[in-house]
Amino acid sequence: MILSDKQSLRKCVKQIVRHAEIVDIAVFNPFEDDFGLSPMLGSFPGGAQLGRADQPTPITEGAAALYAAFDAVGISLSSLEDADTLQKSYSREAWLREILDVMPAKRVFIEVPMNASRNPSDMDNRFLPVLRVDPEQVQVGRYGISLENEAARIFETSVRLGTRQIKLNGYREDFLRYCLLPMAEDRDLVLHLSIETAKDAERFLRTFRQFPAAHCVLYPAREAETYLIHAVRGMARLLVSVTTPQNVDAAFSELGFSFLPQASFSTLPEEMLGRWIQRREQIHEILSDHYLPLARAGYELSDEIIEADIGRLFSGNFLTFCGIEP
Repeated sequence: MILSDKQSLRKCVKQIVRHAEIVDIAVFNPFEDDFGLSPMLGSFPGGAQLGRADQPTPITEGAAALYAAFDAVGISLSSLEDADTLQKSYSREAWLREILDVMPAKRVFIEVPMNASRNPSDMDNRFLPVLRVDPEQVQVGRYGISLENEAARIFETSVRLGTRQIKLNGYREDFLRYCLLPMAEDRDLVLHLSIETAKDAERFLRTFRQFPAAHCVLYPAREAETYLIHAVRGMARLLVSVTTPQNVDAAFSELGFSFLPQASFSTLPEEMLGRWIQRREQIHEILSDHYLPLARAGYELSDEIIEADIGRLFSGNFLTFCGIEP
């Protein structure tokens, strides 16, 4: 069906976004962490007092994510005690499966430490491990760790976990230049990197250009997001995560569908679900505004075309970039 009027276009985009399979990045341990209502209440300011009659309306982002998540899985929070009992009736596996089904999640990348003993994919095959390398674990210096040995240790761990995804939390110029980037290039690994500042992003790009076969996913903080949206345009070996609403608008204009709009790094599966429900409402509004000028100019937009676009945006481009069958 060809879409040309504003109302039909917005309705179409909204429905496709709400039902699209997505990819997310999380940091919870599916085998050991406590899940459910109590941990979620403790994850944001004022959550522990939620439900008391003398409390004002909970308008914080954390409360909205909590209510969105439990409403999506069909558990009412009108009685927190009843909700807690109902949630605890699920087994760990069944609760995680329910959340992944409701999202719906095509894949969830789970950060795992170097000493991880279990693979997240053993809990659910939609979970995929990303090997986390923490900068404080590595001391580069005259009497420090041999970077060649460290690279071998990281690669051996990635093989044990069955992953090609390596993530560095925090910017370390020396470690990137002399260990992770050459290893990613030589071993055909995908590097994932958190970046806090535009200055660090600029320094990284200068270093990255020296490794023409390396591929990297960047997770910038708000300051670095704006810089990277402009800087990575046309660089097929880089994929950037953009999560700030005003920057998502700019990313559509500059990058089209070639960016990652959802990387929550949630510490709880309920938080991951709730954040995505909030986020998709923002995205469908922004995306509709970008489609509308094309439709009014005579470009033939159909629901099939929009569904394909959104599939690329939420999962396809990222999985292909990471070398995973979408």
